[in-house]
Amino acid sequence: MSIQLDNRVTTALHPLNVTKIDGYGEATKGYAAGAERVLHEAYVGVSAVFGGAEAVKRDMSLTDAGRTIKVDEMAQRVFAKCAKMFDAESSNLSKGIAQIEEKLTAPINARAAHPIAAEVRAHVKAMKGPDRVAFVYRAVTSGDAVTV
Repeated sequence: MSIQLDNRVTTALHPLNVTKIDGYGEATKGYAAGAERVLHEAYVGVSAVFGGAEAVKRDMSLTDAGRTIKVDEMAQRVFAKCAKMFDAESSNLSKGIAQIEEKLTAPINARAAHPIAAEVRAHVKAMKGPDRVAFVYRAVTSGDAVTV
């Protein structure tokens, strides 16, 4: 998504800011696409308001107050559109985070309820302290997530 740079618009709205977030990469690009799109729309919208203000300055059929009102109307439309998009994307990101957190915690709970898990817990509980620690350590280092 290329964008024309406009020195009248704050760089905080530039969509490339998303690519500078820690952890951004090919694997996480899809999660941030909505945020990039919203920032793109905001950047382009604010740039258009500045362009509209320049055009209205040249319209001599309007008074100064009329020019201000015309620019304000345009800015309000851009703001309403962008605010709606920001709210929707914030909601989408929050729902996505909740869904991922649910997926990450679900398998642990499901595996812990397995009948064999009760036997493993009883076996480990019967071990002496150092043996119990060694057992768990071996499971962790060997990547045995089910036992851990």
